[in-house]
Amino acid sequence: MKRWLPRLILFAILLAVFGTSQPTLTIPLEAVQRGAYPTALSAHPDDLAVLERWLQTSIAAHQTEEAVTLLRHLIDLDGWTAERRRQYADLIAESDPAQAIVYRRTLLDGSARDIALLRQIIIFDLSTRDWADAAAMLTGLVALDPSDATALYQLALLTAPNDSNVALSLLGRAAADSALHNRALTASRIISTHANDPASVQITQLGLQLVADGQWAFAEYLLNRAMALDNNSPVVMALLGVAQDQQGRDGWPLIAQASARVPDDPTVNYAAALHWRLRGDLDAALAILQRAEARDPTNPAIAAEIASVYRQRGSLSDATLWFNLVARLAPQDAGFQQMVIAFYLDENYRLETDGLAMAQKAAQTFPNDAEIVASFGQVLLVLGRTADAHTELERALTLDPSNLRARFAFGQVMEQQGDSDSAQAAYLYVYQNAPVGTLREKAWRSLERIGYRS
Repeated sequence: MKRWLPRLILFAILLAVFGTSQPTLTIPLEAVQRGAYPTALSAHPDDLAVLERWLQTSIAAHQTEEAVTLLRHLIDLDGWTAERRRQYADLIAESDPAQAIVYRRTLLDGSARDIALLRQIIIFDLSTRDWADAAAMLTGLVALDPSDATALYQLALLTAPNDSNVALSLLGRAAADSALHNRALTASRIISTHANDPASVQITQLGLQLVADGQWAFAEYLLNRAMALDNNSPVVMALLGVAQDQQGRDGWPLIAQASARVPDDPTVNYAAALHWRLRGDLDAALAILQRAEARDPTNPAIAAEIASVYRQRGSLSDATLWFNLVARLAPQDAGFQQMVIAFYLDENYRLETDGLAMAQKAAQTFPNDAEIVASFGQVLLVLGRTADAHTELERALTLDPSNLRARFAFGQVMEQQGDSDSAQAAYLYVYQNAPVGTLREKAWRSLERIGYRS
């Protein structure tokens, strides 16, 4: 009840102010200009223009409940429009994502305007495991934007179990994008290498690669398909449980079943340890990982998990030893190298020594990986080498203009150099495109700091 109280109060105010008078388009400018919208409406009840101004002000101020109330009143007065459907979907996206998608679907009309809507629907489909609709939406997105490498890559992953030739064609197109080049080639190589093997083998190997890449939704899809074809693999079972855990569901039944069958398997032990770390039982996780590491000391995934446990414990010196081992065990794996650099950046720990050396070496090893180049630029920025950071961040944005880490750090460089317009553009891009989380919040705080007014 408390959650809805502000909305009910606002409705009561609106009803008291509006009464039953007819709408007018005359705006009392003085009241509107100083933001006194209730005063303005008392003089001109049901004025659509005043309500629109108030709505836009509420949206800009992130006053979501007030904005929803105002928008609903506008709809009651003046009906639905395409723009009001879009606004309503945006406003309820966090509180009621399923209903937001219903409204977004009504806006699809086959034009280029669909591109942003399709991307939002695809994200929702993947989160709800509606694979068939995700594939349909990705097909529509690729038709509208044939250069969307992410859509090509994702559609290939969903297509691979049914038609590997089509998947290879899509991956070939996705590989033209520098940001996805390595992943697309890796997926192509797996599909081609196992072309003559049973379908379960090909799908399993592709699913295992996606686990390594941390692409949990697609890993779950492929490992589920593999399990349907061959349910005898405890490793597949355990990693399917990991994929479920990583998406906020309970993967323990699958992991426990795999552990009962092969209690000494390093990969299954890794899955069990990851489960317990996510649940906060660090002692149990570390005990399992130490046994797994003893049986498979060259496995970078196990070393990375041990490092993550020590990091979560706050033992940064121990975490450093294990993250450095990860870097040595997987020198040609961009994902592991990025994980190591992110540790030094996020913890701001030994950044001027180990962190800088790791980032510089990785940037030299993977000169076309936008995320790694952006991370190197961010390390330089934190260390006060702004000019060098500027160079690396521009290089990262040339490789991938959509890279959020590069965009945010570039905004910081522009802000330091006094270019508030460029800084605002960079922060705004991150805020509008980053998923809900830390980076998006940082972008908004940065916009507020530089005096952004929407």
